[in-house]
Amino acid sequence: MANNENVKQAIPAMYGNFSIYGKVESINKDKFYSKTQTQRDKRSLTLGIRTSKDNFVLIPMNAVSQNNVYFVKRDPETNKTEDTKIIPWDERNFVNLPEEYTPMSRVTVGLEQETDENGVLQNKKEHKILFDALQDIYDLVNIGDDLYIRGSVDVESYIAQNGEKRNIVRLTPTQISKRRTNRELDFEAEDFTETNELNQTLIPTSIEVDDDMNRAVIYGLVIGNKKEGSIEIEVTDEENLKFVTGRLKELIEENPYMAIRIQAKIVNQERVPEKIWDDFLQTYVKRESTNRNSSTTKYEFVSIIENSYDLTTYNQENIEEFRNAFCRGQEEFGANSANKVAGSENNIWGSI
Repeated sequence: MANNENVKQAIPAMYGNFSIYGKVESINKDKFYSKTQTQRDKRSLTLGIRTSKDNFVLIPMNAVSQNNVYFVKRDPETNKTEDTKIIPWDERNFVNLPEEYTPMSRVTVGLEQETDENGVLQNKKEHKILFDALQDIYDLVNIGDDLYIRGSVDVESYIAQNGEKRNIVRLTPTQISKRRTNRELDFEAEDFTETNELNQTLIPTSIEVDDDMNRAVIYGLVIGNKKEGSIEIEVTDEENLKFVTGRLKELIEENPYMAIRIQAKIVNQERVPEKIWDDFLQTYVKRESTNRNSSTTKYEFVSIIENSYDLTTYNQENIEEFRNAFCRGQEEFGANSANKVAGSENNIWGSI
């Protein structure tokens, strides 16, 4: 397959973003320091954040050391790159560059706080790569802290080692900050509003409804930057179910390549233990799971963003052209392996 690195993508990528604000309830640092198979340094941790009285979100993060870090100078008005400096990895925190140079893929970190001249608590804002931001989280974040995280959404399909095609939704942080007010987060307060939002543009390809009509799933195709994937959005609210199984289903049939932008809520769901029949006890018993992850992340439909309907940008022809240029070879030759997508050795800046 020809090298597609310099091939321009004809159709626009569908970008997403997320934001959560909550109280840190757990921090798993058991494997914070480790090595990859090629002996690169790796940092990993998982934050458990309660975003409301009834919702708890697990956020795994990891990043791997690289050969260099790219620092860029951007035009403050257009955000276009004006200059790039390549700094060796071990010198990244010691080089004296002008303050307008920041890491190309950066996280805005605000975990250390100070009081300004007016007595107002402020975050000390710094731009870092995730590898270094993870060290700040390790050192400075404690259980009970109120934490705000926002970033980008990356949806991608990959071929697992057993040959199955799977999808992953990667949430990559661009900001990690402690609260900036003296008012502590109170889930019981009358005016409390949960900050837990994922926004993603997608082409809804199908809708599946449970037999009892109490739940539906929207399957959405996401065209990324030279890659594609699928995301599942669960619908349980009664009013939303009426819309999704009614009008939205009609629109999909009328416009199979219609793109919309969906707002969803990130929810951590405990896996239901498998029950099996025990002949000796003559009853059903729970089978102990060998899976270390006792929960899974799902995305609950909230609404469709106003004026986000797009009936013209995507069609069968340009999507097939996109797949032939960027996706077919990855499936045929295994370039998009599970290690590449789910692991972090090829994912320079890490992921959530």
